[in-house]
Amino acid sequence: MQMLLNFNATIIEQLTYDFQMMRSKAIADRMRILCWICTSATTQHSKAMHVKATWGRRCDKLVFISEVEDNELPAVKVRSFGSKDGLWVKTIQAFKYIYNEFGNDYDWFLKADDDTYVIMENLRKLLLPYKPQDPEYLGMHMKDIAPQGYATGAAYVLSQEALKRLVTKAFEAKSAECPMLTNLIYEDVLLAQCLNMVGVYPGETRDSNGHYRFFHFDVETYVIGNMTAIGDWYWVRVKWPHNEEHDHRTKHPIAFHHMSPDQIYLMEYFLYNFNIYGVKDLQVVEETTKKDVLLFTERQ
Repeated sequence: MQMLLNFNATIIEQLTYDFQMMRSKAIADRMRILCWICTSATTQHSKAMHVKATWGRRCDKLVFISEVEDNELPAVKVRSFGSKDGLWVKTIQAFKYIYNEFGNDYDWFLKADDDTYVIMENLRKLLLPYKPQDPEYLGMHMKDIAPQGYATGAAYVLSQEALKRLVTKAFEAKSAECPMLTNLIYEDVLLAQCLNMVGVYPGETRDSNGHYRFFHFDVETYVIGNMTAIGDWYWVRVKWPHNEEHDHRTKHPIAFHHMSPDQIYLMEYFLYNFNIYGVKDLQVVEETTKKDVLLFTERQ
């Protein structure tokens, strides 16, 4: 009897794993995502190269933007002041370059820092209900400063329509609400102001339990860190306050920020190169319903 149970369990695990692979591929085939990574002369080889070696491979197109050209990475050079003060200018030039070169070739445009880790499969699942023809702007929603709030600059994604409005309308307006030059260093806030003036507002990205899927800090802080040490700025600006205990975690995280290279490679290993003996995908085994498995088997 035990042997029979083990055999049946193995079949179910394989079916659920195969179903997940089929579902993930089906989702990936339905959308094209360009990822552009904001890097710099001082971090192109200390940080950006690790994005290229890990999660960046799962983007449909990966573009590094810097103030200096780098043929090895490679990185595209755009006009910038080469410091945090010039980040907004770099961001403007980057989005103009992305739109002019690739605006019609991709559905979604992810911007991330070179110390960010993104789980692309979870991002694709989030984007599935949305249409790239609609003005969508998604990330970790913070309140205040910008009229409708803003998505933190660690990682946010724009739809094709949002990118078009940003470059062809907001940037072209050259208004005080969307300045081309400014002393403000908060590029994520300035971007939200520009998008706001053309009718693009931060969207809902929390999971069904109200947990954030984009996270502003590294994975260690997310899992075991003391969030009281973060500082008042976070708790004042976070759109939907949450407690500091473990129940704020989502099972489907999308992005982590301030990740060291070691943390990036640890994430890569445990997510994509780590197996539990006899279980192909523990989470899918837990969550996939019998109906899902039956639907999958009927298609074979």
